[in-house]
Amino acid sequence: MKKALNSLRMLLNHPSLAWMRNRYVLSGVLFLIWMLFLDTHSLKIHYKLYKEIRQTRKAIEFYKSEIEKDKKLIEQLESNPDMLERFAREQYYFKKPTEAIFIVELEE
Repeated sequence: MKKALNSLRMLLNHPSLAWMRNRYVLSGVLFLIWMLFLDTHSLKIHYKLYKEIRQTRKAIEFYKSEIEKDKKLIEQLESNPDMLERFAREQYYFKKPTEAIFIVELEE
């Protein structure tokens, strides 16, 4: 135990590590390490939250553009009955009573 303390004292007395003897510098460094890596408001947590916010904003923009596309489609379907019929046939496989529908799926 005394050997370890002596080697630590020798290390701290080295000229290049003399700044570590100043308790204010040491406490400041420890405080920075605590705040940057160990605290609940650390940089790691802030970065995770930043990424989550960025992904959420991208999702918002995507859904806004999808809403605009759907609004345009609804306007077209409400104004044009032929397009409404075509949409119903393509998307929901609607048919007239005298027709038969055959669905062909191609494998890629």
